[in-house]
Amino acid sequence: MHALIQPIVLGLVQGLTEFLPISSSGHLVIARDVLGWADQGALFDAVLQLASVMALSLYFRADIGNIIKGLNPKSVDPAATRSRRLFWLLVVSTVPVVAAGLLFPVLFEQTARGLLPIASMMIFVGLIFILVERIAKGRKSLTKLTFFDALAVGVAQMAALLPGVSRSGASIATGLYVGLKREESVHYAFLMGIPALLLAGGYALLQMEFGKVAVNWPILGMSFVVAFVSSLAAIWFMMQWFKRHRLYVFAGYRILFGIGLIVWYFLHA
Repeated sequence: MHALIQPIVLGLVQGLTEFLPISSSGHLVIARDVLGWADQGALFDAVLQLASVMALSLYFRADIGNIIKGLNPKSVDPAATRSRRLFWLLVVSTVPVVAAGLLFPVLFEQTARGLLPIASMMIFVGLIFILVERIAKGRKSLTKLTFFDALAVGVAQMAALLPGVSRSGASIATGLYVGLKREESVHYAFLMGIPALLLAGGYALLQMEFGKVAVNWPILGMSFVVAFVSSLAAIWFMMQWFKRHRLYVFAGYRILFGIGLIVWYFLHA
């Protein structure tokens, strides 16, 4: 029974915190460090990320289908044109995170994975949430999103390679900053997550030496299912939450959690 706790907990942490704007990578590092668990390795991380991709793909299957149809150059109706434009916006938003992951892998994989850097990012981004909510206008639909807006959201997603930032949180906040409506900002941030998480999971798999890795398939499968179900629940929750609420609750959580983490760190130093 004890052997099941870690994969279940980490699967839940990945699924819930990937889409809640509180940093999945930060919480995974914290869970492992605070509970004294060993890193499960690249395959485990890849499986959790791919579970989140599958949840996104299921929830936004209509958008994906429309984008695929819109890629047909013979489609000239307005819906196809909008879908084709959305595809290129997503490409623009994905370029920064790919470039950063390839050019600065050591910075994002090792340098900022300590508890204090994560706590600092939790607090800093929480304060950014508050600032953005005070200045955001939220009048722009996705059809009015410019390529420079998409690039800005992509740069924010790139910064979220640092544990503690939150990919969804940085993308949503930047979407609000460039003027997207609240629900549109969440929608776009989650669509961006499909290529980003797919690439991250694929990269983690490429880092593996499969012949030297012992795989516990039942445990891996359980982690996948837990991450998939919790991801789907978190996506649905966020899409409903932002119809009526703002980022303030998550900002407060991040600030308090970051402060608590700093206190815990110095008490156990």
